[in-house]
Amino acid sequence: MESSEEQPLTLFEQIASFENLWLAFRKASRGKRSRENVADFEYHLEGWLLRLQRQLQKARKAAEALAHADERACRGLSQGPLLLTTDAK
Repeated sequence: MESSEEQPLTLFEQIASFENLWLAFRKASRGKRSRENVADFEYHLEGWLLRLQRQLQKARKAAEALAHADERACRGLSQGPLLLTTDAK
């Protein structure tokens, strides 16, 4: 029987959530919303936050791929010495 309970979000998922990014903007813009650059950013806020969220997700995938490659390299090295050969005679 499958559980209908949802898995808790990882720390990364919590940080990169749209709601959290929106709250971070609200806190950062407190007392500065009358500034032209802040008002312009807020006017396009949804697009900026979605773009930031995609960038965070891409960076996470790249970091995970690098970590897996590093794990494979370390496993390969632990299986014995690395022997290099050359074709030059």
